[in-house]
Amino acid sequence: PAVAAGLALLAFALLARRWLHPWVAVVATVALALTLPWAVLARDAYSEFATAAAVLGGWWALADAGRDGRPRRYLVAGLVLGTALCLRVDAALFLAPVPVFLALERRAGRPVRAVVTVAAGLLVGAALTALDAGLVAPAYLRNIKSEVAASGGALALSCVVGVVLLTPVGGAVVDRLRPHRRVLAAVAAGGVLVAAAFAGLVRPWLVTERDFRQPFIEALQVEQGLPVDGTRRWSEDSLVWLTWYLGVPVVVAGVVGLAWRLRDLVLGRHRERLPLVLGVLFASAVYLWRPSATPDHLWVTRRFVVATLPGLVLLGAEVAQHLLARRWPVALRAAGAGLLV
Repeated sequence: PAVAAGLALLAFALLARRWLHPWVAVVATVALALTLPWAVLARDAYSEFATAAAVLGGWWALADAGRDGRPRRYLVAGLVLGTALCLRVDAALFLAPVPVFLALERRAGRPVRAVVTVAAGLLVGAALTALDAGLVAPAYLRNIKSEVAASGGALALSCVVGVVLLTPVGGAVVDRLRPHRRVLAAVAAGGVLVAAAFAGLVRPWLVTERDFRQPFIEALQVEQGLPVDGTRRWSEDSLVWLTWYLGVPVVVAGVVGLAWRLRDLVLGRHRERLPLVLGVLFASAVYLWRPSATPDHLWVTRRFVVATLPGLVLLGAEVAQHLLARRWPVALRAAGAGLLV
């Protein structure tokens, strides 16, 4: 388990080093390693850390392959990302942006063989996943068919969108939207900020999340002297949970960074960040809305290990780097750095 967590941390460090100054990347990596979910869950055999290593490493390999465009690098990226599918059924959710990214790369002039080699690597992982699930764990697959349908459907929809983008119809739609990029970018970024504000400040007051009765939850409530209600899930507080482990400043900075980089993508900038930004956005939205896990901490935080925690730390560190690079008074810069720490 510790080795898998270490590999995931190394993959995160590679991503951070690619987009951050060296010392900021080190601080971000240490900060992620010291979060309570990462430190505690790394002591047991959870599949999330191996999945995080494959997803984060695949995102890095995909961005790195774009530097020289060699097909071998793209194949490695596809195989690494495909490995994630073999590790967890919900990995398709983290990889859903990749087909759209490949389509945009092709539209931008990337050679066909580069796109095909990434797709081939992903298909190898998908084929092995289908074979393993069908032969080894068909009963388990039936039990989680709703999760499989949701994550697989997201990846399938992304494939459809990618194919459409490569057709004349898709090209015409993109051309028609291009003059309105600034408005669309502002709407996208504003939507992220408004949704996060709603999730953290409004949703807990409006909703009381419940699901089927769980005796385990009732036992915990009895043990802690709480009113017994085995149907409670508390997922209306899911964004607040993240502040317990990352701190309010990091969560706020991470959300701002997510909105900022989504705006850049809509404006056509930094396309190599698309798999990470949209992967973090999709996975966070799904699991913050419904974690689909017993709300026992730290058990439920497994849902955020692969993309949400690393994504918010990385994007928050990028916001901090941008702010600290400005010509603020020394005292204000020191206070800001201390607040983030």
